[in-house]
Amino acid sequence: KKTRSTNSSKYLGRSIRFEPRIVTKYPEVLNLHPVQLLKECSFDLLIQVINDEDGTCYMWNEDKFTDRLYLMKDMYNAFVQTGELNLTDTQNDPFWDENEPIFIGMGFYMLKGLAYMIDNPVEISLVGNLNEQAGGKLIVNLIPTDASGSRDIPGEMLPEDPMKMVGGRLDFAVEIAEGRDFPEGYCKNIYCEYSFYLEEAKHKTDIIITRARNPVFNYHKQHTIE
Repeated sequence: KKTRSTNSSKYLGRSIRFEPRIVTKYPEVLNLHPVQLLKECSFDLLIQVINDEDGTCYMWNEDKFTDRLYLMKDMYNAFVQTGELNLTDTQNDPFWDENEPIFIGMGFYMLKGLAYMIDNPVEISLVGNLNEQAGGKLIVNLIPTDASGSRDIPGEMLPEDPMKMVGGRLDFAVEIAEGRDFPEGYCKNIYCEYSFYLEEAKHKTDIIITRARNPVFNYHKQHTIE
């Protein structure tokens, strides 16, 4: 089917490629413990649609791919009969699809440094969602602050025993500086999303519109745990 769809694309003068991909499916509930999260993941076979005309990329399951293949045949037969090809109506274009986020990788950050009120800048290697590609890296830091967001924390706020912080207020900032070595073909309109263990809320960086394997996010957000 992959060969037939690629040939249909070429016969119709389209620059579109199809590649099979084994992707990792993570549980929808991401606030599990990292070990449990990885244990519950599964794998699925999808078709990667690479549109070299506009630089977009889609992921189709088998059913959607089969439906589109029939539409490709219909478009080709109509082209043979009429010699005309209408590419202005995207709704009837079997190669077109709406852009949806593609999950390319996941990483974990240990919060232990906050117990001692110290920051901990790290380069997080992302667990790739695509079978043959790493997910890239993120430069992340969590910075303890006071209630106003200032990094200048008075000495009396620095705990000698981290256990004394249990049940108290904790203020800190999350910084995501940049990404590195994101997979080629998956680095356009990219953004990062994160959540904390046992918390359902998700937080999101701005979208980097341009294609960038090493995107600069310059993300900063203040958080409070009470």
